[in-house]
Amino acid sequence: MAIAVRGWYKNDYTSTSNPNSTSGVAWENGDMIVVCMALSDGSSADISAPTNANLTFTQRELITNTSGQECEFSIHTAPATSTESSQTITAGYSAGTKVVTQGVWVLSGADDYVASGNGRDENGFSYNPSSGSCMIYFAGDWNTGNSGRVGETNSGTLTERADEDDGTWIGVWAGEWVEVDAGTDTWGITSYSGWRVTHGYVEISASAAAAGGIVTPRLKAAHRHALVR
Repeated sequence: MAIAVRGWYKNDYTSTSNPNSTSGVAWENGDMIVVCMALSDGSSADISAPTNANLTFTQRELITNTSGQECEFSIHTAPATSTESSQTITAGYSAGTKVVTQGVWVLSGADDYVASGNGRDENGFSYNPSSGSCMIYFAGDWNTGNSGRVGETNSGTLTERADEDDGTWIGVWAGEWVEVDAGTDTWGITSYSGWRVTHGYVEISASAAAAGGIVTPRLKAAHRHALVR
């Protein structure tokens, strides 16, 4: 069985509640959970790390102390060591009235976290993943009025999960490409016109069984990704 998205979950992208958590999340033992978050107006508050009593999250990416209509941003991953249903993953921030957005991917047939990256430039990420992996991308824009985005046409099967803009606080685009081919592609959306984006990507490799027993050797992350400028 190939790597696959067992479930995708989100919180309310229009709510100023704090916390503004994601509920109803379910996973099975051995799954990989990926949590991406963006906070409107990072100039006067800090995004909080996600929590759940049954998961131990590792921070992979973090952008804080932003300004000029840029969001704060984070990526966390956690391996599932038990089977759970109807779980809540927290999303919050330190002060003020903001909107914190969260996207939660539950991946089956996954092996491990490979690499990730973040940026504030309005360009996609040039990156060479391993064959059979899942590539996840999440973007937040405090400069609203910018929905209608489209993910890059790369190898693998692209599924758009969110393309939302509440017109006041934040715009979000989220999606993933599963069972990608090895080879450098640009991961992101096709146009950033009008955006002041804070965004990132993460690669999760397929297990040997999911990849048919063949997994492309991995290079160190520092040698495999760079922001296209």
